[in-house]
Parts: sequence; C-alpha cells; structure tokens
Amino acid sequence: YSIMHHFTIHKRQLGVWFTETGEAVAQVWAPGASAVALELSDGTLLPLTADTSGYWTLGTDRLRPGDTYRI
Repeated sequence: YSIMHHFTIHKRQLGVWFTETGEAVAQVWAPGASAVALELSDGTLLPLTADTSGYWTLGTDRLRPGDTYRI
C-alpha cells in the first residue's frame, strides 16, 4: 500500500522587503501559529494574514527602511 503526496512548490521570499512604491512586505512561514504580527518600535501591532499553506503576509506603508521592528 503506497500513498503519494503531490505538492506544488513555489519559491517564496521570507522576511521583510520593500516594493518599488515603498510599501513594506513582511512574510513568514508559521504553519502552527494561531496569530502573527509585526510590532513597530512604538509598540503598534500590525497583524499578518495567513494563507492555507502556512505563510503569513502583511503589506504596509507604516514601516520604512531603517525602522526597527520585530515579528
């Protein structure tokens, strides 16, 4: 008895990067998490949104290059 699983694998960028328009994009893989947020240096929490693959993503103009943050 053999079961084969087929997966579609897409290359994804993880971490935080900035688009050409200056928007910050944060993406992490946390399939077991019930919530993920990016915390700005002033304590503001910006929640990331999960997809069905366990990736969490946020697009925001509230983070600029050089700002401190944590996820």
